[in-house]
Amino acid sequence: MDGKVHVYRRENSRFWQCSTYLAGKNHRASTKEESLTSAKKFAEDWYLDLRGKVRRGEIKKEKTFKEAAEKFSVEYEVMTQGERSQRYVEDHFRRLRNHLIPFFGTMGLSEIKAAGGAASFHAADLASLAEVRRLAEAIAAETDRLDLLINNAGVGTGGPRDRRATSNDGYELRFAVNYLAHFLLTALLLPLVKASAPARIVNVSSLGQQAIDFDDVMITRNYSGGRAYCQSKLALVMFTIDLAKALAGTAVTANALHPATYMDTTMVHQAGIRPLNTVDTGADAILNLALSPALEGRSGLFFDGLHEARANAQAYDPKARAQLRSVSLELTGVDVLTS
Repeated sequence: MDGKVHVYRRENSRFWQCSTYLAGKNHRASTKEESLTSAKKFAEDWYLDLRGKVRRGEIKKEKTFKEAAEKFSVEYEVMTQGERSQRYVEDHFRRLRNHLIPFFGTMGLSEIKAAGGAASFHAADLASLAEVRRLAEAIAAETDRLDLLINNAGVGTGGPRDRRATSNDGYELRFAVNYLAHFLLTALLLPLVKASAPARIVNVSSLGQQAIDFDDVMITRNYSGGRAYCQSKLALVMFTIDLAKALAGTAVTANALHPATYMDTTMVHQAGIRPLNTVDTGADAILNLALSPALEGRSGLFFDGLHEARANAQAYDPKARAQLRSVSLELTGVDVLTS
């Protein structure tokens, strides 16, 4: 999805910059103008010139979703390495939200339809509980069945330079995105899932797990991206176990898994780690929990890839799970276990 031109000026820069997302690629240029009016005129002419190059075939579109995603992955790594001003980061994430995500969604849908399938796409910022609620409302308005819910989105460890960040609601970012958003989305969609039984819920966690400190869930002391990531992923497993117990007898199962170790993803590259597995390896493990007849009726389990495994000991502590449930209820206003 092509977007309009964004004109902006970086901190400590004399000149205005312009950027746009066209033909599946990001384009940037310096206007060499100090006046915003002159910069906007430059940006308009520059954009029209780019569109002409696209029509003439001088700028070619990525042919597949995978090609586009790989190019974005490289650009994202460059963007997040080193020191960046807040304005710089905000500009790039605005482009991500307004242009890249809709573009990827449209491209992904095209490939599914070309293969004979049918799908729809809804974008949402999981760092905002309001966005999660909007997403749930959109899904419920679109369909009266939900046979399978896979919660798979997350913020990684961030690497050695990572700093503590918060969500739109003021919660520690990894706890908010990797756990709380999934908790809320599941709670809001659970009536639809239960009405579609037999159905399955799959929560994508990680082997990277660390016991939650309930005296400092938001990690305001001794913060590290690794600790935050591991706590959030354990929280998702703990939630899965409680959810499975609550769903007993409903023909809805809930399981969690670590899909694969160090897959070739932006998250892994950003942490400075060499990939050990492909994304396809992780996808196979997720699809196993989602579709395997061997898992029919089995619930409350944790898998390492294709094999059943044990999570961190805190996951099996009823008292700790009750504490997590209390925190989740306080932060979202929803108790998924009574939905």
